[in-house]
Amino acid sequence: MARRSGTGLCEALWPAGSRRRARRKGPQRLRLAAACARSWLIQSNPIHKRVIAEELPQTTRKLGIAPPVVEATTAEELDIAFASAASQHVDAMIVFGDALISRNSMRTTELAAKHRIPPMYLGRQYATGGGLISYSPDFPDFWRRAGGYVDKILKGTKPSDLPVEQPTKFELVINVRTAKALDLTVPPTLLARADKVIE
Repeated sequence: MARRSGTGLCEALWPAGSRRRARRKGPQRLRLAAACARSWLIQSNPIHKRVIAEELPQTTRKLGIAPPVVEATTAEELDIAFASAASQHVDAMIVFGDALISRNSMRTTELAAKHRIPPMYLGRQYATGGGLISYSPDFPDFWRRAGGYVDKILKGTKPSDLPVEQPTKFELVINVRTAKALDLTVPPTLLARADKVIE
């Protein structure tokens, strides 16, 4: 049976009758957060309502945690979200990657520093830009794989016959400079798992 993807852009991540090509890696971000902090919060946009309402509870139940969620749809609401996180005295925050965060990447980094909240981002550019940690698909690899889709379509394959593939290559980036600025010690076991460490 077809099911709608998390963003609602397609009915299924693979054609009917085909096998899944990749497992979701979202839960891994939650496991990493749980390994880094005792209490944390999730910042999200209401456009991710299916993920928040269905997928997130399934994962958090397995991990035995129940992190609060704060929403933001505008740059101004990001200020409120970080202030809310600070008032709840959480140790860390997972920031969902979307257009709002992309447009306000510097703002989120500054808010995290202001409220002294270690954030985990989706996208290495946030960690290299001053964020603490990022866990995300290897986007250059994803773009290279997209070329194969273009080739198939140009050779006559119908786009509707192609699965919506999920990324298979992920990378963990840790900014130790930011950790020191926040008076944090990154566990050696986590540093050993990182694909890139920014000293």
